[in-house]
Parts: sequence; structure tokens; C-alpha cells
Amino acid sequence: MCACSGVAQQTKFITFSGKGECRVCGAKYTARGMAPHMKKHMAKAFGDPDRFIIRIDQGPQGPFWMYVQVSTEATFGVLDRFLRAVWMECCGHLSEFTVGGKSAGKRKRLSAVLSGGAGFAYQYDMGDTTALRLTVMGRSARLIDLGGLVRNDAYFPPPMVVGEGKVRIVALHEKVRYNCEKCGKAASYVCPQCIYDGTGACCEVCAPSHGCGDDMLLAAAQSPRVGTCGFEGGSLG
Repeated sequence: MCACSGVAQQTKFITFSGKGECRVCGAKYTARGMAPHMKKHMAKAFGDPDRFIIRIDQGPQGPFWMYVQVSTEATFGVLDRFLRAVWMECCGHLSEFTVGGKSAGKRKRLSAVLSGGAGFAYQYDMGDTTALRLTVMGRSARLIDLGGLVRNDAYFPPPMVVGEGKVRIVALHEKVRYNCEKCGKAASYVCPQCIYDGTGACCEVCAPSHGCGDDMLLAAAQSPRVGTCGFEGGSLG
């Protein structure tokens, strides 16, 4: 499932456009195409460049991605709590950031370690691990001050207030649709056993007849952690 090409993709299990929306102006691009678009906004932003713009994704294999802005003086712990809230948290598992192959402590400030173009990694749950890659696009003043379209609906939540900092989503992938394996309608659940075979999505009507038992099913979440452990969805659904 590659989100980078921008070509709408559909399988029996999942349908997604490959594109996402810029929160600053409403333009739509792929995850890769959003990078030069976001840099144009960064170049126009006025004020102190006290924010990092960071792309977060699964790599080319997944449809879930976002761009966020976060204070350069925020800690890795702030970013960890944000990721847990929107995409990860299920059972209080351990998590870790690594920069250049070395672990970055949660109390360490982003500005002490990161710079423009830096890539780093995040892992949540060291058993059933969900891994993300993060790329610093550069420093910028607050993009939200540019005006234009400021979304505040259910899928574009307000800034996450976490500890001593704020993390704001400035671009986000379009919603992923899971397809019921039996009737093809939009699914509400996925089976954590069948998902690894690219099957096991169920709508409300078909869920009771799923072969593994409907007690096995988890929410069809808008997250890279869908179908893993006991994950039932984050703040993005």
C-alpha cells in the first residue's frame, strides 16, 4: 500500500486516495508532493523560526502520514505523547525515539538533537511493534498565522496540548476506507488475525458472522496501529 504515488488504490481490504490535505490552504497532494508545498508556506511564514516542521509516516508501505509543527524547544516526550494520542496508545506500552541509531531520551529537547533534513525513528510497543519514520523538513515560524483555511472538524483536531508544548497537524492523509470482506461496504472493524493476510475487515452487519468470532474484532482505526494489540483508535478515529 504505497501512499507516495498519489494514485488512488483499492484492494478487497482497503481503499485510499494516496493524497492528503494541507491545513494551511486546503491544497491536496501526496505525502511526497506535500513536502515542496509545505516548504513554500514555510518560506512565507513571518516571525521567529521557532517551530520544526516534521513529516511522519510509515514509509512507502502505508497510507497513513501527516506533517506537524512543534516547538523546537519541546522535548521528545511531548512528541511521544502526541503520537500516542493520535495514533498509538492502547495499553501503555514502552516507546523509543532513535536518532542516528542512538536512543533519544524523552526529556531531551528536539533542538538539542535535530536539524533540517534529519531523519529519525519512533517505535511503540516492543512486542507488537508499530514503527514510524520522521523527517525534519526545517524550521519555520507558525504556519497557522498565514491565514487561509484553518480546519477544525473531527478529522483535523485542534492543537494537541501535551505537557509544556503544542503539536499541531498542518497536513494529513485523507481518510482510509476499509472494505467489508463479505459485502464490500465500509467496514467498522478489523480482525487482528486476518489483517496480516489482507483480509478480515467487517461492517456492522457482517461482523457477527466473521469466522474468527466477533469478539476478536477491533475498530477499523485511522492509524498505522490498526488491528494490533488492543488498539481501538486514537483521536483521529
